[in-house]
Amino acid sequence: MFLDLDGTLSPLKEKPADVVLEKRLLELLQQLHQRLDGALAIISGRSIDDLSRLLSPLELPLAGQHGAERHDAVNGYSLTEPDYATLHEAREELNRFLEAHPELELEDKGASLALHYRNAPYKQTTIEKQLESLRERLGTPSSCMAASPCSSYGQPPATRAKPSISSCK
Repeated sequence: MFLDLDGTLSPLKEKPADVVLEKRLLELLQQLHQRLDGALAIISGRSIDDLSRLLSPLELPLAGQHGAERHDAVNGYSLTEPDYATLHEAREELNRFLEAHPELELEDKGASLALHYRNAPYKQTTIEKQLESLRERLGTPSSCMAASPCSSYGQPPATRAKPSISSCK
């Protein structure tokens, strides 16, 4: 069983850093993990480090940054390396974009970026145009950068309501 964290196990927050999981939820996840003989994993656009911090003291199988990072007791940690040069260029461009749009927030997750606009959903068209321009300039497939009502996701593209970005090789 795969469970998403934000918007499923925890309500969406204005700032992802504000999410705190209640002790009762952690207890229920531990019970479910045991009942399913370990066949429970948490998936998220968040980094593995962030997931581990939120789920502590649980040690569940995790998939972070839209599957770019994985961690479990059998295989340990793995990362599908992004094209770091392209990711750097995207980060620089998006930081310049944010100077004109301070209500947006860029979250650097290491192997991906999340451009959060849940506090400014009226900016979706502007963000989509910016991402399209960035994709064209960097030669990045649309599957690596997409906009949806709350975030712009990538790797693989998501269709949930909360914005983020990744760089594929």
